[in-house]
Amino acid sequence: MAPCAAFGYLSLIVSVFTVGLAFASTTYDVAVIGGGPAGLSAVSSLSRVRRNVIMFDSGEYRNDDYEPLHDIIGSDGIMPAELRDKAQKEIKKYDTAAMKNATVKSVISATSKGELSNNVTSFTIKDDKNETYTARKIVLATGVTDVLPEVVMKIIRSDIYWCPWCSGYESKDLPIGILGDFSDIVGSVLEIETLNTDIIALVNGTETEQQESILRKKYPDWERMLGKYNVEVNNATITNITVDPSSNSSDPVRTFTVEFDKGDPIVRKSFIYNYPMKPISDLPQNIKGLKMDQHGKIITNMTHGMRTSLPGVFAVGDANNDGTTNVPHAMWSAKRAAVAIHIELQLEDSLSA
Repeated sequence: MAPCAAFGYLSLIVSVFTVGLAFASTTYDVAVIGGGPAGLSAVSSLSRVRRNVIMFDSGEYRNDDYEPLHDIIGSDGIMPAELRDKAQKEIKKYDTAAMKNATVKSVISATSKGELSNNVTSFTIKDDKNETYTARKIVLATGVTDVLPEVVMKIIRSDIYWCPWCSGYESKDLPIGILGDFSDIVGSVLEIETLNTDIIALVNGTETEQQESILRKKYPDWERMLGKYNVEVNNATITNITVDPSSNSSDPVRTFTVEFDKGDPIVRKSFIYNYPMKPISDLPQNIKGLKMDQHGKIITNMTHGMRTSLPGVFAVGDANNDGTTNVPHAMWSAKRAAVAIHIELQLEDSLSA
C-alpha cells in the first residue's frame, strides 16, 4: 500500500471520510483496496470517467512519513502525508468517488460461488467494521513493508534508504555503507557509484561460501568489480549503529558509528540497504483463486491491464510481482489498470440485455 517504493502517510484522525458519494450506497463499479499512491491514482483515474468507486484505506504504509518523495515531476521532495492530502483534496471534485478509513477483511467472488455467469464478475467485500459492500471489479493496492532489523529501524530516516532514485541524490558524495547480504552488494555498488565513492559493504557475517556462490552466478567477475570501485567488505557482526548526539532531528547529514562484535567501529554518513520486504496485508493470499508468487506478491499480467489470475481482480503498485516498487511505478500501474477496468466494464454493459 505504499511505495518507495518507499511511500507512507500519517494515519487519519477520523475513522470514516467520504468524497461525493454517501455511504448509504454499498454497491460500486470498483472497490480499490489500499490508500497509497497506487490506490489514490486508481480512484482518480476511475472517477474521471465517472465510475462509482470506493477506496478502503487501512492507514498502513511502507514509508511512515520518514522519507520525502523524489523523482515525482512537479512534486519533488514532498512528504508522503502531504501528497496523500493533496490527492484526497483533488478527488473531492468527483461525485462518483468515496473513501473509507477501514481494513478489508475479506473479498469473495460471486463467480466462485456460481452465482454469476457469462464472464460477468461481482465481489462481496467485508471490512473490519463488519460492513459489507459489493463491486464489479477489485483493485488490490495493498503494498509492502520492509523487514528491517531493530538496529536499523530505530534510526531510520531518509539517509538510510534502499532506492538511489528515491533518496540517493541527497546523500551524494558522503561516505556510505551497504547493509544486507553479501550476495547483494554488487548490485548496490552499480547503482550508487555515480553518487558515492567511499563505499563499505557491511555484510554482517553473511560472507559465506553459499553467499559467494550466489553472487558469482549473478556477477562472475565480482571481485574485479568491487576492486575497480575500491569497495571494502566488512564481514564482522554488527552489534549497534548509533547517531552522533550532536546531530539533531533537522540536520540534513547525520554521523553514524557502526559497532561490531570484533574490530574497530567505523563512521558512515549514509546507508543503502538490501533487506527483504513482505506484503503489508494478508488479504490477497486469502482471496480464493488469486495466485501468488514465492515472495507473497500477486502474480499479475503487466501487458494486459494489470490483470491477475482471478477475473475481475487487478493488482497495482508494490503488491504485484512486476519487480518494481516506487511511487511513479505505483501511479503508472494504477492508471493502466483503471483504463482496462473502464473498458472491461463498458464491454460487459454493451453485451447485457
